[in-house]
Amino acid sequence: MLQIPRHESKLPGWVLRGAIGGAQFGYNYQINPRWVLGLESDFQGSGQTGSNASIDQLSGAICTGATSIPAPSHCFQTNPFVGSAATGYEAKIGWFGTVRGRVGFLITDQVLVYGTGGLAYGRVEVSGTSTPSSSANFVFSTTPFATASSAFSAAKTNAGYTVGGGVEGKLLPWLPANWTWKLEYLYLDLGSLNSSAPFGGTLTAFVPAISPATGAVAIHTHFFDNIVRVGLNYKFGN
Repeated sequence: MLQIPRHESKLPGWVLRGAIGGAQFGYNYQINPRWVLGLESDFQGSGQTGSNASIDQLSGAICTGATSIPAPSHCFQTNPFVGSAATGYEAKIGWFGTVRGRVGFLITDQVLVYGTGGLAYGRVEVSGTSTPSSSANFVFSTTPFATASSAFSAAKTNAGYTVGGGVEGKLLPWLPANWTWKLEYLYLDLGSLNSSAPFGGTLTAFVPAISPATGAVAIHTHFFDNIVRVGLNYKFGN
C-alpha cells in the first residue's frame, strides 16, 4: 500500500486585468455647504482574468506493504517520499457588485472629492492543471512514480470588502443639467477560493505491493483587484 500525503499550495493573491462595465445608483445628502454623505450600490460584468504558475515541493513518508487474499494489507516499512508538482492556474472574476457609504467634501461648488467603502461581492473562478513528479527512496535505490497530469476547477460567489475614493464634478461645459462626471479608484477584495488537484501513480519498478500511489495538491487562491473607472451620473431632483 502506497499513500502520498495531501499537499497545500498557497498562491499569491490574484491581481486581475481586464475591462468591466455596469451601472450604479445611490442617494446623496448635503449636510452643510461643504460636506456630503451618500450611499451607493453598483453591479458590473467583468472580463478580468489572470494566469500564474508555481512549482511546489512534495514530501512525506509512504508505506510499502503487501496485499494478500484473504489476509488484509500489511505495512512492511515506511520510506521517504519526495517530489514536486508543477501547476498552471487561470483565475477570473465573472461579475461583482458593491454596496458602499460615501463621505465627500465640496472643494468648489462644482467639484466633490470623496472617500468610499463597504461590502463587495462577486463570482470568482479558478482552473488549471497540476503535473506531479515524484519518487520514493528505498534502501538500495530511488524509484520514480509514473504519474499523470490532473485538471481542477472551482467557482463560488464570495463576499468581501472594498475601499477607495474619487472626484465628481460638472466642469465639462457640454454636460446637460443634473449630469456629472466621475473618476473613481476602488481596492476590491473578494476573499479566497479553495480547490484541489488529485493525482495517482504507480511505481515504475517492482515493489512487494500492488496498489497505486494517491495524493492531492490543494490550492488556496486569494482574489483582489485595483479598479480605476470613469462614469456619468444623473441627479434626480434639484
